[in-house]
Amino acid sequence: MKRPDFILLIDDDHITNYLTQRLLTRLNPSATVRIANNGEEALRIIKESADSDHITPDLILLDVNMPVMSGIEFMSALTKSEY
Repeated sequence: MKRPDFILLIDDDHITNYLTQRLLTRLNPSATVRIANNGEEALRIIKESADSDHITPDLILLDVNMPVMSGIEFMSALTKSEY
């Protein structure tokens, strides 16, 4: 199984983000880990990376309960998007 090169971490808890990012970069030092604090920010990151580099995340780690846009709302918006 190929290791993910682009990982998107979506969570509003900064401590969780920090610890998860450290773990992921230790497991796969060559991976790019991007962090979004809510679903809207994550959709923007996905759109920008797909438009500029034609790259979408290989792995998304998603919190369900977040302000602005929940994980469920994010998944619904992502499945309706072209990315």
